[in-house]
Amino acid sequence: FGCDNLNIGGEMTGAPSFKNYSGELRFAGENQSVGWVDVHGGVATVAADATVHHDANTWCLAAAYPETAKLALYGQLLTTSANVGIYCGRNFAAAPDNARAVVEIFDGATVQNPFENGSAGCNGWTAGALKEGLGFGAYYQHGGAVTLNSNVGSSYLGSGFSAFYLMEGGTMTFDSPLRVGTLKGCTSIFMQTGGTVKLVQDAAYLYLGSGGGDAIYYANG
Repeated sequence: FGCDNLNIGGEMTGAPSFKNYSGELRFAGENQSVGWVDVHGGVATVAADATVHHDANTWCLAAAYPETAKLALYGQLLTTSANVGIYCGRNFAAAPDNARAVVEIFDGATVQNPFENGSAGCNGWTAGALKEGLGFGAYYQHGGAVTLNSNVGSSYLGSGFSAFYLMEGGTMTFDSPLRVGTLKGCTSIFMQTGGTVKLVQDAAYLYLGSGGGDAIYYANG
């Protein structure tokens, strides 16, 4: 998809896949099931009244510098799968060099598994062809409720690329661990200026510098 805008309303089954190169790809239905969603430019939006299920495959955001691939979450982005999440700014063989991506989570949003968590990779982007250290991904949580599901082994903020997470409000509930900064040569920052982080079981924790990467946690407020 590379036109101006595409608005998808109503129910959607069968988990179709999408690629967006420019403009806005907008999911606005109450019960929508999607497969791969690749954003190479423009913005993908989950509208405030939308409920989108991504149990089959993952979301992949990577645009070539100076462009930025964006995902704006106002509604519900849900999954029950153990290995489905969001690749935000990670470089693969088919992705552009120096990829950039941004995820924004707004008041009223409900998001499950917003990070990379061990899936096989993006649509046609094999994990074995990872170009380490070239990408950058940023998350801005203005509000809403984020959950790392209990059936996920680990989630990763900055795995083979540098990443930034700013939590200004809302909640983040850990039912499984989040590893921040997981490869040498990459720097990842988790900054909390508001909101609440909840660790709900012994296996849930925030792990800084896992695998030799540089990691910073900063809290203020």
